[in-house]
Amino acid sequence: MAPLVEGFASTADHLDERQDALVRACAETVDELRGVLDVGRQFADAEASRFRFECRATEASTVSSLSAAITDASARAFDGRVRALDRRTAAIMVIAMMACLTVGAAGGWWSGVTTTRAAITETETSIREAFRDGPETARLWLELMTWNDPRTAVIRCRDAGRIRDEAGRRSCPLLFWVSPPVKAPTQ
Repeated sequence: MAPLVEGFASTADHLDERQDALVRACAETVDELRGVLDVGRQFADAEASRFRFECRATEASTVSSLSAAITDASARAFDGRVRALDRRTAAIMVIAMMACLTVGAAGGWWSGVTTTRAAITETETSIREAFRDGPETARLWLELMTWNDPRTAVIRCRDAGRIRDEAGRRSCPLLFWVSPPVKAPTQ
């Protein structure tokens, strides 16, 4: 049995040596691959930089060529248009502009008249409403409107934070004059 155990021991030693050699070979291969990858990365970076530089140079050249071509084409087109624009075209343009101005002015006048008539009709309706209780009530309303500035009163009420909701409507206690302003004494 001793020879068998010695055989196993020598085989185990031999396998241990082979495993160590395999580990060393793997480590060397990994180091070599890292070196190859570093060289490859440097080469790829250099190629990418060269490619970017060439793209920029090509782009600048293309832009310069296109700019020159566009400038030449624009100059030729402008010269052609200037020659095509004669007195008849200018007269047609003046007539068209005058027609547009006339239509615009007539439309503005018509809109103003229509809006003014609507405002007058609304005001007349409101005045009739004020006269519903007779001329004395209408005179009283006129005096109240003359003595008070509702816009200022509402602004004061809003700025003071006194606007409230009551029964679904907004209300505010206003300062409401019921007599004419006192005249300053003259000297």
